Amino acid sequence: MRLYQAALARGITIGPGMMFSMRSDFRHFIRLNYSYPWTAQTETALKILGELVARMA
Repeated sequence: MRLYQAALARGITIGPGMMFSMRSDFRHFIRLNYSYPWTAQTETALKILGELVARMA
């Protein structure tokens, strides 16, 4: 959830893994949701997401 909140503050939405389990499984997973063609904006968001993950590791 920390990553979700940090990403959201940067305008990036991800699906926290625990949203996809009734038993709070997958709490160390995320879901990247997209259905649009790859763009420079998408690439930038993914790089920012990687930086956020690295800081939290």
